[in-house]
Amino acid sequence: MRQEDPTADVLLFDFDGTLCESGLSVIYGICRTTEHFGIHLTDTAGFFNCIGPTSRSTFSSAFGLSGKDLDLVVQLYRIAFREEGIHRIALYPGIAEMLYMLCEAGKTSAIATSKPMPHTVQIAAHFGILNWFVCVSGDRLNLRA
Repeated sequence: MRQEDPTADVLLFDFDGTLCESGLSVIYGICRTTEHFGIHLTDTAGFFNCIGPTSRSTFSSAFGLSGKDLDLVVQLYRIAFREEGIHRIALYPGIAEMLYMLCEAGKTSAIATSKPMPHTVQIAAHFGILNWFVCVSGDRLNLRA
């Protein structure tokens, strides 16, 4: 006789690119951050590969930054994201309905993301989906993430 797997009803979701489209917010944050240094990016197509990795990883690899310079840029990026970039995120069509149906079916859902946890919680609450997750795990906003 086959035993039922108790984890079969647990669903783990990534946030960016799975539940929501956040690409424009990432590109916006990069542009605002570089503008602080007088760099005005006109062609942002190459930065779509920066969607997913942490901001620290993005600025380290894309701009060759490290140490205190990297710390400063990450802080500036997070400020730009918090002030305006966060409002450039959209929930994918059908996601809210799917999460509701999963909850109604007795499934347990959680979020695991490299996005800062406070931002993830704020966005999920804004879209009315936060209460359908038992856990949100993300970056704690330390500069070394």
